[in-house]
Amino acid sequence: MNPLQAEYIGSKVDVSGVQGTIVDETKHMLMVKDTKGDIKKFMKNAHTFIITIDNKKHEIKGKEIMMRPEERIMVKGWKK
Repeated sequence: MNPLQAEYIGSKVDVSGVQGTIVDETKHMLMVKDTKGDIKKFMKNAHTFIITIDNKKHEIKGKEIMMRPEERIMVKGWKK
């Protein structure tokens, strides 16, 4: 599966030195529950995310996924 079309909620992520699990996604933000249990919010357009999908790490630029998750998974023609 193309990592740009994957479901991110529940995936492991590393962003700006914070490691955790993605718990929510909006058009502009990813919410991450860190290892301490705190929820951190990250603007998509300002970060690069290392997301683990199917036991593979993918580097995803937030600017590439600046859309609602339900729209993102339906996009055809991703070149990744």
